[in-house]
Amino acid sequence: MKRVLLAGVALLAVTSAASAADLALRGGYGPEVMPSYNWTGFYAGVQGGGVAGGDFRFRDATPGVVAPISGEASVGGFVVGGTVGYNWQWGSFVLGIEGDLAYSDFGTRQSIGAPGFGTAFAEGKAEGFLGTATGRLGYAWDRLLVYAKGGYAYLGDAVYRSGATGVPTFSRSTDLDGWTVGGGLEYAVTNNVSAKIEYQYMQFNRRTINFATAPAVLPISAELDAHLVKAGLNWNFNSFMGL
Repeated sequence: MKRVLLAGVALLAVTSAASAADLALRGGYGPEVMPSYNWTGFYAGVQGGGVAGGDFRFRDATPGVVAPISGEASVGGFVVGGTVGYNWQWGSFVLGIEGDLAYSDFGTRQSIGAPGFGTAFAEGKAEGFLGTATGRLGYAWDRLLVYAKGGYAYLGDAVYRSGATGVPTFSRSTDLDGWTVGGGLEYAVTNNVSAKIEYQYMQFNRRTINFATAPAVLPISAELDAHLVKAGLNWNFNSFMGL
């Protein structure tokens, strides 16, 4: 009887060892492999940054002027606001749509020599909402996304001002349409939170503004563009792993 029990124990030990070896070969006891991060889903976030560069360009638009008044000055300031969007990921490629809305405060002021106006100036300034609607195309290395973007830009309150020695300052506000291109880097810090840094160039359409400063009307054709560098945090609502 004792021999039968010993034989049974030996057989059980051999069977268990063989099963364990088989599981190890199939990866049953191997290290767990984490699935890749997936960027598909809705997201919303906050962002802000500075306007470093770009130009406010202007010239006298009076018909028949041989040597029109003109000038150009670099703009500076800041933007702060939010963003919403959606990403689709296929393999390592990420396609998305995005909308940004921010409060903007950037611009510049330039002195001009205007015959009959004394010491005059022209000023272009963004003092309202700045919005963009863009598409994004990127390439993902797991949690790191590199992307380019481009689309429509809108400036809700561009203020153009003009003044001269001894006369009241005249100002006019107008909406501006334009376009934007740019790109950035985004990294998923957690499954839901990602941080990004982004560059955008914006070009707004030219406007002709009649500045009614005495003793005459001075029509100025003005144009504004800007270089933006922004940083932001996004909350990815539908992000998940393993697709």
